[in-house]
Amino acid sequence: MRREFQELWVKHRPYEKQQELLWELGKIKIGVGTLVATNQRISQAIKPIVNSLKHWINSDHPLLNIDETPWLVKGVKEWLWVFANPKFCLFLAADTRSRAEIEDQLGAKYLGVIISDNLNVYNGYDVKSQQKCLVHLRRHAQRLIKTPGLHNQPIGEALTTLIDEAFKHHRIIRETQNDTDYFDWAREFKIKVKQTLSRWREKAGIGSRETIT
Repeated sequence: MRREFQELWVKHRPYEKQQELLWELGKIKIGVGTLVATNQRISQAIKPIVNSLKHWINSDHPLLNIDETPWLVKGVKEWLWVFANPKFCLFLAADTRSRAEIEDQLGAKYLGVIISDNLNVYNGYDVKSQQKCLVHLRRHAQRLIKTPGLHNQPIGEALTTLIDEAFKHHRIIRETQNDTDYFDWAREFKIKVKQTLSRWREKAGIGSRETIT
C-alpha cells in the first residue's frame, strides 16, 4: 500500500535517530514526546498537499523523470519511487518495483515523455515517448566494448561517441542558453543517430541488440 514519504519518515524512522539528526544538524535538543506530537501535526498538515500533488502530476506535463530504489521498512524491502520534473518532486513508497506502481500513479497511459533508467518495467508502457538515461546507456556501451562478440566493440564505441557528443552540447546549452545553436546541432545530431542505428542494427548480436534497437 502506498504511503506518503513524510508518513514513512514519521512511522518508520526511530525517534532516537531523529533526535540524533536534529542535534547533529542544528544542536536542537528535543524530547521523544515532542517529536511524536510534532511529526503527527506535520503529517496531517501536508497530507492534503501531497494528495493534491499526486493527482496534479497526472495532468498534461511535457516530461516526467521516474526512478525507484530499495526502501527498508522494519526490515522488509519495499520501494521508494520518485516522480519529478523541474516543477515538483513527489516521493511515494510501494510494495513492488513493478509497472503496476507506475500505472497506479499515472494510469494506463501517460501523455508526456518519461525519462527513466533501463529497468524493463518501463518498456512497453503507453506514453508519448520515452527517453532512457544516457548515463546508463553509456555504461552499457562501455561494457559492450569489452564484451566478446561480433561487432560489439565498434557498436559500443559508436554509441559512446554519440552519447559523449550529446553530453557536451547539453553542457554548452546550459552555459550559453543559446537555443538557436542548440537546435541547429540537434537536427544534425538526430540524423547522425539514425544513421548510426541503421548501420549497426542488422549487425548487432547478443548483448548489443537491445541497446542498438
